[in-house]
Amino acid sequence: MTAVIRQAIRGADRRGSATAARFMVYGVYTMKRKQIYIEEAQERAIKRLAARRGVSEALVIREAMARYIVDEPEAPTVEQPEDHPLWGIIGIVDDPDAPIDGSINHDHYIYGVPRKYPVPKKRR
Repeated sequence: MTAVIRQAIRGADRRGSATAARFMVYGVYTMKRKQIYIEEAQERAIKRLAARRGVSEALVIREAMARYIVDEPEAPTVEQPEDHPLWGIIGIVDDPDAPIDGSINHDHYIYGVPRKYPVPKKRR
């Protein structure tokens, strides 16, 4: 048993078993250090909440992040490039008279602004 785990177990009497278990999980196995920027009002609120609950500010932030992540819907995963919705627009303009530089000078054709790039040579 490592010294950190023994310290966490001994600390269970002071912090309560749930906090000691969290310390063991976060402190020993899975914790990664991150630095973030927060507003002064957020810092004051975190300090007050941590003091009122008798826990660390880091624990308050971790719990808030965990709730946010659970509530945040995940983006759909794309297994194959062909499954992506943008794949469907490939080839929708199959007009031989379509502008050859439509992909690079699209603002010219959509908004009427001058072309940014020279027109490439015609396709064969």
